[in-house]
Amino acid sequence: MRHDTSTTADARVQVWSLWIDRAHHHRLVEVIQIPDQDHVRLRPVRDSHQQPASYLEATAALGSTYEPVRA
Repeated sequence: MRHDTSTTADARVQVWSLWIDRAHHHRLVEVIQIPDQDHVRLRPVRDSHQQPASYLEATAALGSTYEPVRA
C-alpha cells in the first residue's frame, strides 16, 4: 500500500513535496515515498547523478534538518 502523506509533530509531509536540505549545502530534495510514519524516501532534484539516487530519512528530521519549500 502506498501512503501519500505522513504526519510529523509539526507538519504534514506529502509525496512530491520539496524540501531544502540545509546540512548538505542547501540541496533541494523531494519526497518520493512514505514507507511508514517514521520514514520518508527522498531524492535530490537538481543533480540526478548524485549518489545515492534516493535515500531513507527519519520523518522527524524534516523539522530540523530540512526546510519546506513554500510557494
